[in-house]
Amino acid sequence: MKKITPEEKEQFFLFWQNQCAAIQDRVSEETMYWFNVYTAPTNIGYEFGQLGPGKQGQWDLYHWLTDLEIGCDENEALIASGLTAAEVAEEKRRERYRADGVNPDDSRDVATFELYRAMSPQELKAEITRLEGVLDIRS
Repeated sequence: MKKITPEEKEQFFLFWQNQCAAIQDRVSEETMYWFNVYTAPTNIGYEFGQLGPGKQGQWDLYHWLTDLEIGCDENEALIASGLTAAEVAEEKRRERYRADGVNPDDSRDVATFELYRAMSPQELKAEITRLEGVLDIRS
């Protein structure tokens, strides 16, 4: 398993120390409690349940705070993690495409997927029949 470097550890603590000061009085006591639990000095690393360094740690914290068991307000989770609403919206878009087997980084894949997704069942069946003819295959 990958180990945390001393530089990553220092950056981790500086970032979360600054973040803690920045969110004081901007989030509820409950969110602040969970923030302190997850950013504790023993909680940095690449093992399950630890915050990774850098941006990965911000995403870890965001996901843990919005987890069903903790259920912090999403706006407070954004404030606490230091992520923006735009970053979260983009990641949700990317996750949706990945879940559908589409590479979100390939604009042609995305465009093709969106084209097929917008088709009615009859249009999609006709397109499949057309492509089978072009490829000389039958289902």
